[in-house]
Amino acid sequence: MTTCTFEEYLINHRQLPIIDVRSNGEFEQGHIPYAINFPLLNNEERAIVGACYKQNGHKDAVIKGFELVGGKFANYLKLFESINTSNEIIVHCWRGGLRSNIICWLLEKGGYKPILLIGGYKSFRNWTQKKIDSYNNLIILGGKTGSHKTKLLHQLKDQNECVIDLEKIANHRGSAFGGIGLGAQPTQEQFENNLACELNIYSNDSFIWLENESRLIGKCIIPPQLINKIRQAPILNIEVSREQRVKNILEEYGSYNKKILIEKTLEIEKKLGNQNMRNAINSLLENDYYTWINYLLDYYDKGYEHSKKKQNRSVILNIEYTNTTSITELIIAKESLIV
Repeated sequence: MTTCTFEEYLINHRQLPIIDVRSNGEFEQGHIPYAINFPLLNNEERAIVGACYKQNGHKDAVIKGFELVGGKFANYLKLFESINTSNEIIVHCWRGGLRSNIICWLLEKGGYKPILLIGGYKSFRNWTQKKIDSYNNLIILGGKTGSHKTKLLHQLKDQNECVIDLEKIANHRGSAFGGIGLGAQPTQEQFENNLACELNIYSNDSFIWLENESRLIGKCIIPPQLINKIRQAPILNIEVSREQRVKNILEEYGSYNKKILIEKTLEIEKKLGNQNMRNAINSLLENDYYTWINYLLDYYDKGYEHSKKKQNRSVILNIEYTNTTSITELIIAKESLIV
């Protein structure tokens, strides 16, 4: 049986299918991106084996495990055949132990060439934490709510700039309204996994664009080692007129169900103030979206200014942005920040 580290997998075997034989619950909590889950034991079976181990010890637990999975071996081989693009398959469990070794044995008997991931998913998690911690050259794109920062990030990426879209990875736009129209967010563990793999696209000495985010994006927490670097990195602050920001927000959220917009407005009552919240909702009910957005911006702009005063930036460069501003100007401005 051949083995490889996760780094070797990235360099030499990334084109191969990778199967995760942990339980479906473990997989849902967090997994290597693009891995396929073929659980040797499902959630219930894993609990049975775990209880047997506690009561009777290792030997009885192994026997119980084989009782539960032995009859599935033929189905497993059929499943492997359905995803196999070559004779080689990467296999891992939590630590590269019994579960993945059993599947490697089965694959070998079926004529495949399994490659065991040394250290299993645990080694990948260690790699994830080191990868997130390894990037120091960050350029932060700041600006008030409605400044189209995410759109600008995508335009920068189109110009071959190094860009990480944290909101896309978190599947949330930030703020109380950020989850509207989107599906479920990843678990915290999976958010970190996906972030590390996105970072891995770029070399450690690349200057990477990030949007200025708070610690939380919906329910996802930006890892402490990264949020600290974001707070210390130079910031390029985009200045957009309030009128344009209202138009940008209307373009993004104006088509959503009014009931949902009202529910989300209610969620920020404490910070908006009861009367302002009522006025904002009445504006929505009267289809006056511009007034509704302006009430929200009063709240968000105060929060932005408060946060700006608290943050101790090494360099802050303000640049006025309009629809006619070339993205090249942002790239030139970035160069002035990193000299």
